[in-house]
Amino acid sequence: MNQVPIGHQVDKNVIYVSDLPPNTIESDLMQFFRNFADKIIVINIISRPFMQERKKNLSAKVIFKDYETANLARVQLNLLKLKGHSIRLMWDERDNSIRYNTQTNLFVKNIPFNISPREVYEHFLQFGDISSAKLQEDINGNHIGYGYVTYYSPDSAAKAIAACDGKMTWGSRLEVKYFQKKTERLSTIGPTNQN
Repeated sequence: MNQVPIGHQVDKNVIYVSDLPPNTIESDLMQFFRNFADKIIVINIISRPFMQERKKNLSAKVIFKDYETANLARVQLNLLKLKGHSIRLMWDERDNSIRYNTQTNLFVKNIPFNISPREVYEHFLQFGDISSAKLQEDINGNHIGYGYVTYYSPDSAAKAIAACDGKMTWGSRLEVKYFQKKTERLSTIGPTNQN
């Protein structure tokens, strides 16, 4: 990739790392970020219990010395594997309005199993800077054919839909739509005949 997308602000230097395998330790992340190690100030692993299960949900914050290095790491390493699972790299943001904006959040399905999450990320990156991307994976770290892409810009999301929805990509006809919560999807279907 020749060009690094520029985030919507240039005063950031903290990357939030999500979907870490449960046994991840700081040295694993130092190895993952090895090409940027000299620009890392600190790595802080965060452990939170799942509400419905008795296992821990691991994430981390990686603080870099500068925005440029943090942005480069965010783009170059996003959705690569750590201990067999794809991990997500996002700006550490308190404002969740971007993640829940219905005009920037896409649902993607019919992704062939032989296509890596990283390849999906790179494909959708051509339409604009991605706030967050995730492919659902099974317990072995294999994706199960669908995922989510959230852009910073509604224009980028619209371009991705126009370019990809119903189009043959990687030998499969992708479905790319604006994400809807289950309750929203059911309300658009309307009442069903239960006689």
